[in-house]
Amino acid sequence: MTPDVRRYERSSAGNGYHVGFRCGGQRFSGLAVATLSAGGCSFAAPEALVDLLDRIEVGGTFEEVVLEHDGLPREPLRARVAYTLGRHPHMVGLEFLEVPAPFRQLLLEQVRLLVQQQRSMSGY
Repeated sequence: MTPDVRRYERSSAGNGYHVGFRCGGQRFSGLAVATLSAGGCSFAAPEALVDLLDRIEVGGTFEEVVLEHDGLPREPLRARVAYTLGRHPHMVGLEFLEVPAPFRQLLLEQVRLLVQQQRSMSGY
C-alpha cells in the first residue's frame, strides 16, 4: 500500500461547505464539498458539469472558484482538475492554484476544526 503523501491534511467536509465556479461559460454554485484541504476540495458533479467534463481533461482549469462557507471569505480562486472518479456520483477533485497565504491559513484552520470535530464524534 502506498503511503499518503499529501501536502495538506484533508477532511470530510460535512454540511455547510459548498463550492461554486465558472466552467465552459457556465456558472455552477452550491455544490456540496465532499472533502476539503488547504490545497483543494472534491465534490459530486451535477449532470450539466459531467457533460462539460467530457471536454475538459485532467489538468484543465476552473475559474472564479469560490468556497461557500460562513467561516471563509468568498475569495475567487483558480483551480485545476486533479482527478475525476466514478459515474453516479461523478466525483471531481480540484487543486487550488495561487492561493493567497492568509486564505490558505484560514483553510488550514477550517480543516483542523473539521478533523477535531470528527475525532470527538468518533471517540478518538
